[in-house]
Amino acid sequence: MTTSVFPADKTQPFVADNGVTYVWEADRWRVKQYKLDDAALEDYATEIWVEEKIAEAELDGDIDLSAYATRTYSDSEDSKLQLQIEELSVTKGKVARYIVDNVSGTPVSRAGQLSTNNPFWSNVVVVSFGTEDADNVLTKPMNDDDIIEFVDPANGKVSRYKITDASGAPTLVAVEFISGNCDFALGAERQVFIYPQNASSASKEYVDAQDLALKGYVDYQLGETNDKVDEELEALKDYADEGLVGKLNNAGTNELPDSTDWKVRQQTAAGSNKTLFQVKAGELGVYNLKEPTESHHAATKAYVDAKPSGGSGFGISASRPPGLKFYLSIVNLPDGYFQWWTNASTNNQHLELATTDRDGIAWGTNTLREDVKYNDKIPFTIWEVSDGAWKMKVNGTISRIDFHPDHALCYVSSKTALNGGNFVNGAGPYYITISGLF
Repeated sequence: MTTSVFPADKTQPFVADNGVTYVWEADRWRVKQYKLDDAALEDYATEIWVEEKIAEAELDGDIDLSAYATRTYSDSEDSKLQLQIEELSVTKGKVARYIVDNVSGTPVSRAGQLSTNNPFWSNVVVVSFGTEDADNVLTKPMNDDDIIEFVDPANGKVSRYKITDASGAPTLVAVEFISGNCDFALGAERQVFIYPQNASSASKEYVDAQDLALKGYVDYQLGETNDKVDEELEALKDYADEGLVGKLNNAGTNELPDSTDWKVRQQTAAGSNKTLFQVKAGELGVYNLKEPTESHHAATKAYVDAKPSGGSGFGISASRPPGLKFYLSIVNLPDGYFQWWTNASTNNQHLELATTDRDGIAWGTNTLREDVKYNDKIPFTIWEVSDGAWKMKVNGTISRIDFHPDHALCYVSSKTALNGGNFVNGAGPYYITISGLF
């Protein structure tokens, strides 16, 4: 076998020793035109062979030539085959890629698969293709007499076959070897070109018919889609007409029947649906209110319960005891925190409070630096909420309070620990009352 060496000059077409013409495209040499392989004509009668057979017949006295091809017939068939191969350079389209799955003749069906009955090119009589190529493009349709061309992208070798039975295509295709020397190694990639050659598939009438069929299919699908869109729009219009007419008007009284259950909902970024308004059974429900930051903003029950009410109370409710809200800290004393500690030298216990509570109430920030003693002692209580119920943690009396701009130090004269009476750093909230102060 002769191996051609491609030239360094890629600007001109290159004709190999086997007569195949190559051109450089993008990043590789590609086949532009093939030359008829002499092996493709082995099955046709030559003039010398015919004359020899005639001479033999004359010697035998039997001159029945009906089984032999005439020179005119042979020349005609040779010309047809040559024309078919020459047309390959004109009709070559987008390549389809397949991988050889087996060479035992087992049909394939998966995308990108290819099988033959034999790995040797001239022994192949059956080919099977997946319904799609390796690029997930539908395998081209096939008809009897079409030509299939296989190309080995690694070395440029080519094998060509004529389809003799396309009734089972693409799963089972009977073929007849024409020419070439491209084998079918397991796992190898083969580039495939399918060329319509019969009159019905190659004629203008055939192409026009396929175009018309495709147009009809597209028109049908568009019509179905348009009909469905029209139906959806009509249904939406009906819903809007039935659901809103006579219920929500821009002026006048909107009379809603007793059966009305009207909602405004919105989907959040997390994907959950939140109901904002609901009109039902003569009541208006407002849900998912934002935290109020202005005096004209609406507030939820939970927000109101947790806040002092009107300056005269401390938001007392079933879920909140009386007093100002604090959390415990054993490290420092920022706003909203208190400390409970014992003086190591005197063994006296102290309650130390920030002058601004957890809700932002500045109860003692404007108090001058002063130490106040209480001879009769004043009571105090520390509450918490546990399992939805009020619980006293500590109850006792205070004999002295040292006031500072940012905190107040209370001297505990007596105390009774209730419900454990112990505190954990960062725990809370706790609610603290001091008689005469808050």
